[in-house]
Amino acid sequence: MKTSVWLVTVGLCVKLVISAKVRDEEDIETSIEPETVNKLTSLPGSENCGISGAKTGRIVGGEPAKLGAWPWVAAVGIPVGKDKSVFFCGASLISDKYAVTAAHCFTEFRSSSGQGLKDGGRSQEYKMIPGMILRVGDLNLDDTVEDGAKPQTITIEKVVSHPLFITKRSYGETKGYDIALLKLQKPVTFSDLVRPICLPHKDIFYTSKDFEGYQPFVAGWGLTNEEKKGGKKSDQLLQIQLPLLGSNDCVDLLKRAAKTEMHEDSICAMAEGKDACQGDSGGPLALPIDDRYYLYGIVSYGPGCARKDAPGYYNKVHTHLKWIASLID
Repeated sequence: MKTSVWLVTVGLCVKLVISAKVRDEEDIETSIEPETVNKLTSLPGSENCGISGAKTGRIVGGEPAKLGAWPWVAAVGIPVGKDKSVFFCGASLISDKYAVTAAHCFTEFRSSSGQGLKDGGRSQEYKMIPGMILRVGDLNLDDTVEDGAKPQTITIEKVVSHPLFITKRSYGETKGYDIALLKLQKPVTFSDLVRPICLPHKDIFYTSKDFEGYQPFVAGWGLTNEEKKGGKKSDQLLQIQLPLLGSNDCVDLLKRAAKTEMHEDSICAMAEGKDACQGDSGGPLALPIDDRYYLYGIVSYGPGCARKDAPGYYNKVHTHLKWIASLID
């Protein structure tokens, strides 16, 4: 695997300009303002955010998810023919019209001109396929499988990547800001199988030291192993539980595995034989607190999948909440 980020490759693109706002202060957010909390906790569905529809005990190894266990987990896809789509990244529903994912999922849609931010940083040029979709409420992406799910497929209206995300990343270049906001053309319908995850606005996310030792959950439809090792994409939603490592351990392990520095908005998690992989990118690292799940991280990058002494790295969401709030209308 040549890159440390789990990228996707898609062809047959047409050009689309996607707007992006840049906030005044572009440092990593180390605290949260009351107005940001008020805006985020007023989003549609926030009163029932982070409630799982299935009891999930401690997961020893990766396993198929139960229907309704992760009602905020979504799949980002593109049409490849009549009534057929290819899904390439995960995402997390945060309201009825917005979802959060990883910015690196869209680097292959970038303009061939190689231009970066335009219009003073207010817009970014991408190659996009019309009809890019978000599927929510699904369990098995194979429509021929009867699994009891009632998925909803919504067209994505706009993709906004963080303006500081660096799209030209080679192996080991972890520049951070790997976060993007998806705006949907129409709202999803909430149910027991479709509801948002809670955003990490609580003070504990800014005062805790990386929740070292906590064991959040990752769910997605990614590869079951590295592609060169015979890994295949899973149609079935899979879930794993991974212990979080402390920042010092994350930094040291990344230096050893990729000979590079970890960005301050990243955290890592690792368990022997378990990891997120290609296709899981953009999905949630969901941390349970007081019977609700919070979007602590976004599946971002890692040297391979489930390699020894090579954890997966996640972009901390609480460090970008002001940016998210600034984009929601």
